[in-house]
Amino acid sequence: MKNGWEISPHRRVAALTMGLALLLMAVAAGFAYGYAHNQLLVQSNTEETVQNLFLHNNLYTAEIVGWIIVWLCDIAVTYTCYLFFKKLNKKLAVICASLRLVYTLILGWALINLIFILPLTKKFVHVSEESAVSHRVQIMSYLQNFQDVWSVGLIVFGGHLMVLGILVLKADEAPKWIAILLLLASVGYFVIHSLELVGPAVKNVTDIINRIMVIPMTVGELSFALWLIYRGSKKRTKSNPPANSSHS
Repeated sequence: MKNGWEISPHRRVAALTMGLALLLMAVAAGFAYGYAHNQLLVQSNTEETVQNLFLHNNLYTAEIVGWIIVWLCDIAVTYTCYLFFKKLNKKLAVICASLRLVYTLILGWALINLIFILPLTKKFVHVSEESAVSHRVQIMSYLQNFQDVWSVGLIVFGGHLMVLGILVLKADEAPKWIAILLLLASVGYFVIHSLELVGPAVKNVTDIINRIMVIPMTVGELSFALWLIYRGSKKRTKSNPPANSSHS
């Protein structure tokens, strides 16, 4: 056995579940945030953003569904993360899973803001001009709250990746380059989203760091997910019985 990483049926299931959940999460987040959210939200243009939300209400609804899938996957990853790593280092496994749980709860809080926007976009066409102005203010406030709360969550997520990277580094059979990517990604998330909370004054610095850290932040967890799937699908190899030294 190497550092508690022997393959057992329960740990194979945990590895496969976590790996598949991470991949599904990446696809759902890519659609919800990478495509839908960025299509609908026009930076520094309230009118166009609100108009997009009204005209493309189905896309916005699909974005929320995508976020809910991400959130459910995060719950699965939180639990299976502890199950998979507890034999390697129980204390670190608890910390790692706890940080992921805190992040997941914060993400859920952030998503409530997006859900609150949905009825406002459906009522927008039937209101007076005065109410329309109020609706615009509410919608943009909810969007900003989502971004701010999620940024706080992603700082916690950076802490989760830091502990995860340490756990992977401690595992003899895990590729060290994955651990390094996770550790670099953790620094990226922590620094970038801390700066985002400072505000537009440091936007140029944030953009530069984002461009530098985009590869480890994107590839780190994805490569870990693929390794988990490989690890979980690898069956236990039976050791050969010891040779009998006595001869008849």
